[in-house]
Amino acid sequence: MSLQDLKDNLPILQLGISSTTLVSLFLLWWQVKQAAHWHRLRAQQALLDASSMKMEETLHHAASKVGVNLKARTVPLRQDEMERLLNDDTAYYASLAFLNDIESTCLSVQAGTVDEHLAYGTHAHRVCVCFKIFQPVVEHLRKHYQDDELLIEFEKVADRWSKKDLVQRQLREKMKGVGPRV
Repeated sequence: MSLQDLKDNLPILQLGISSTTLVSLFLLWWQVKQAAHWHRLRAQQALLDASSMKMEETLHHAASKVGVNLKARTVPLRQDEMERLLNDDTAYYASLAFLNDIESTCLSVQAGTVDEHLAYGTHAHRVCVCFKIFQPVVEHLRKHYQDDELLIEFEKVADRWSKKDLVQRQLREKMKGVGPRV
């Protein structure tokens, strides 16, 4: 092959190299997009992980040892109950671990790394009721650590989901009086 033949075929060679580069860039973009989708899927799967139940069980066990019954509870902790939880190391650290776990879930919701509808369906009752129960603890920890933002995602999501839950309950009550349409 002579130099003249190479010059004549240079545009074709450049087109081939450019096309290969474009296809490679497209495949790289596709791979990054798929990886992001996979990571989001894994984050949602982690949200459904049952390890939270083990943490909750540990908290219930530690709380019961100091005379605080959390089983099926729906009312805020009283001052004396909160003090018993915070003064016992096992109960204190079990409470912190549990609250931090809920904060992580709520942070994932706020950051958009998990689907909010999935998180709401899975954790709404737990988040809303637990914030109601542990609100005195959260306020105490905020004062103690002088950090008004401590567990703030937990509070934001609990507030938003409580309002949503109230609207849905009102809608269900309204629908009870409406018969089927024919």
